[in-house]
Amino acid sequence: MPDFTMKPILFLFVALMTFNSAPSSSRQPGIRQDLNTSRVWKPARYHGLTVGRSSRADMYRVFGKAKRRDDFKQDREAWYIYEGVGELPGELTVMVNTLTNKIIGMYLTPNDLSKEKAIEYFGSDYVVTRYDFCPSNDEESAPIFESSSGAASYIEYRSRGIALLIGDGDKINEVNYVYQRIGWPSKKMCPASNKLNRRRA
Repeated sequence: MPDFTMKPILFLFVALMTFNSAPSSSRQPGIRQDLNTSRVWKPARYHGLTVGRSSRADMYRVFGKAKRRDDFKQDREAWYIYEGVGELPGELTVMVNTLTNKIIGMYLTPNDLSKEKAIEYFGSDYVVTRYDFCPSNDEESAPIFESSSGAASYIEYRSRGIALLIGDGDKINEVNYVYQRIGWPSKKMCPASNKLNRRRA
């Protein structure tokens, strides 16, 4: 797995998916999953698309042409921005690895979604997890790890691959659809230089 980093705008760590860029680099195998099945991450399915498996062609088939495409050549990613195609009102971004053409993550920026309404919509089978940045000279691109004193809190539906970033006033800043855990289980697992899920700070 593993590229748990944050790229400006998404998982707004102040305001902070999902992934190294490619499934191979971003979700490297070897990260131990929790034994409790309710805490085991599974790939998200969204409108018939499976994160980590479905392709760019599948994205076009389901959503059509995006209103905008942002390229991150160094990360080998292309982000496709859609309006009005999500399960909730807001802007949906689909992240595609440009080498494999696989969807490596999606996130919805809801127009106005409270924590209470989100739980009412997604259900009560969630866990709340806090995250902090791994030690790094660059917090905006640093991996993250689970920490009881972390600055970012997520409502996680791990068996469905969904993580909701809780912002100020208990508003949901992002609804993330992923195919692996979004951060390292502990600080001691933080990599020296690799990243984990691409985060946005």
